[in-house]
Amino acid sequence: MTDGMIAMARSHREGQEYPTAEALIGNLPKVLRALCDHVLTGQATPLDVAYRLASLIDAVENVAPDPIRSDDPPHRRH
Repeated sequence: MTDGMIAMARSHREGQEYPTAEALIGNLPKVLRALCDHVLTGQATPLDVAYRLASLIDAVENVAPDPIRSDDPPHRRH
């Protein structure tokens, strides 16, 4: 189920570049706070939360290589 949700998130991101590890880590607190706030409003459905988490998993698994360390290949599971 989760892998299907990750694949859906990836397809919605098609054509967009993945963030670098530095950008991803820098934005992670903001993204997690926004998700937490969304859940706390009571308006988030389990499917909505699962999709947002799947999108975050996809970004982490497909992080763009650091341009300074071009020898560091991206780590992709799917």
